[in-house]
This record gives sequence, C-alpha cells and structure tokens, in this order.
Amino acid sequence: MTDGEGVKSAHFYPIGVKGVPWGEEERVAWRAQHKMQRSYKDEVLTKIDVLRESGEFVVEQYGALSCDPQRYPLFVVKSKAWDASKPTLLVTVHLCRRTRSPLCGVRM
Repeated sequence: MTDGEGVKSAHFYPIGVKGVPWGEEERVAWRAQHKMQRSYKDEVLTKIDVLRESGEFVVEQYGALSCDPQRYPLFVVKSKAWDASKPTLLVTVHLCRRTRSPLCGVRM
C-alpha cells in the first residue's frame, strides 16, 4: 500500500487523507463506524451528582469542553470543610485529537 506519494505505508486508515486534518465529513464518517463505549454522563456526571446530593461537597461548574459544551460540562468538587494544608487530587478530562472523545486522567 502506498500513501499517494509512492511511499510505502505500514498503516492504512480508510477515513481522510494522510497529513490533512479531519473536517466535519471525516468526523461523521468515523462516528458512523463506531459505537460509544463509555458514557461521560454515566461514568462522571452521575457520580458528581451523588457527591453534590450528599451535602458534604461544594460542586461548581467552571467550564465545558468546546466540542460539545452541553454534553461535557467541567466541575470542581471541594469538601465543605476545605483545608488547604491537606493533599489535593485533580481529575482532568483530555480530548483525543483525532476522535474528539474524552479521556479521563487523575493527577495527585
């Protein structure tokens, strides 16, 4: 298989053109070939709701992912008895550049 310039390519991907950023057409084609495997709502938002409803935490929205702000809001969760001298935990959400899917990570 060649990459269009006569150079052998070890990897072929059926969507898009090598070296050209994906547009909306390529994103739609990719989404049509894949099914959602995880749900941000089920795996993140419902758990944040439990923390909010417990009354032990302060939950505030500080932003949203630009790819779909309604679907991917971002929150800060702090205990009501916040003590700056204690260790903190930062949970972040990263977006995969090609698929635009959120990937969660934890930092201490």
